[in-house]
Amino acid sequence: MEQKPDISGMTGDEKLQYFLDYYLIKTLVVIAAAVFVFITVRDIIRPEQEYALQIAVYDAALTDREKQDISAMVQSVLNTDLPVELDDTYHADNDRDLLRIVSLSESRKLDAVIAGRKTLEWLAGYGYFKDLEQTCDETFLAKNRENLLFMHGLAVSDDGLLKEGAEGSGEVYAAGFSLAGTDLGMHLSALPDAAVGVIAESEHLPEIQRVLDNGKGGTDNE
Repeated sequence: MEQKPDISGMTGDEKLQYFLDYYLIKTLVVIAAAVFVFITVRDIIRPEQEYALQIAVYDAALTDREKQDISAMVQSVLNTDLPVELDDTYHADNDRDLLRIVSLSESRKLDAVIAGRKTLEWLAGYGYFKDLEQTCDETFLAKNRENLLFMHGLAVSDDGLLKEGAEGSGEVYAAGFSLAGTDLGMHLSALPDAAVGVIAESEHLPEIQRVLDNGKGGTDNE
């Protein structure tokens, strides 16, 4: 067994160095282990927050009143008490927000993106959104087809690989939905040409259809 040195005769600087040499690493390891255990237990005890819908908003700082009104409208339409997440910190000039969309989409933590039409068209070019013409139900489409926005997606070659300059040079698909004439659009004064794209991985398309149809007479998309 290693014999510990006698520190009684050490100077202050020598005692500090002794602590750094013999105890600091062990102390940090113990602290790191304690933090890991705390986070693990916390995540087990506290379930992850559920949301009615999780929506990213591009290039528009919503007021607290607008967020409250949109949340209340969505909750009323969906008949739910679950909160609505409205994240308006996305900006077209920030490439990191593109990575955020990918990460949140893959983890099922993002359902839709609201943006001006040009920005939504740019995002559609990355293939982020569902083809609404192919995925929405016929009742919804029959009443709302004029709101569909057709945009270019990713260009894919015959072997399934992306072509050079693939973004925005692929086939046209119904990637967006104009919010004109919807209750949701009425609450977005900062985006007069607001449109929405539904994230390809989202499992809440039926709920989104009901929200989009609100203010246009309602549907039976229950």
